[in-house]
Amino acid sequence: MPAESHLLYSSDLLANQGFLVNGNVIGLQFHLEPLADNVREIVINDGAYAESGNDLHQTPAEILAQHLPSANKRAIYTMLDYLSVH
Repeated sequence: MPAESHLLYSSDLLANQGFLVNGNVIGLQFHLEPLADNVREIVINDGAYAESGNDLHQTPAEILAQHLPSANKRAIYTMLDYLSVH
């Protein structure tokens, strides 16, 4: 992460998963925006990755069974609102 950045998000798989730089740039190492149809397309096109022994430990079926949190949309709008006034 850049020295002037502020950590926003982290997980057990990635310590620096999202950050704010200089109060006006947000960097994310994940997706908040997909809808159910988008996730289905991702699994169709990249589902083999889920079965390749990576750290996700989820099958394509398990990924598709996950509910998309409504908090994702709120988080996107909160970040965009923040950027629009800074």
